[in-house]
Amino acid sequence: MTLSSGYPPFLESSQSKLFQKIKAGSFEFHAEYWDPISKDAKDLIESLLTVNPDKRLTADEALKNPWLQHDADYLANKDLAKNLAEFKKFNAKRKFRSAIYANMAVHKLQSLALTK
Repeated sequence: MTLSSGYPPFLESSQSKLFQKIKAGSFEFHAEYWDPISKDAKDLIESLLTVNPDKRLTADEALKNPWLQHDADYLANKDLAKNLAEFKKFNAKRKFRSAIYANMAVHKLQSLALTK
């Protein structure tokens, strides 16, 4: 889903909310990013993100999805530049957030060392 839209299917600011969304299978196709994506692609993604494993597509079933059956010429004409740009922005934010958390952890450890 990230490669098609530029962001992961489950996105939340806290881990507990993120896990709740994952367990509930709660995601949406935001029109701004997903309108250019075919119905077959969205159907495939939705089927792969189904929470109940008995209802989720198997690998063999997924490979039979019409979206994966297109030939190379059809796929070569698809422009994913906007999606790639969104993915790069998401990845940059993720790296920045990780750096902030690392910095906070270092400062916390330093402050604990100073109080001893």
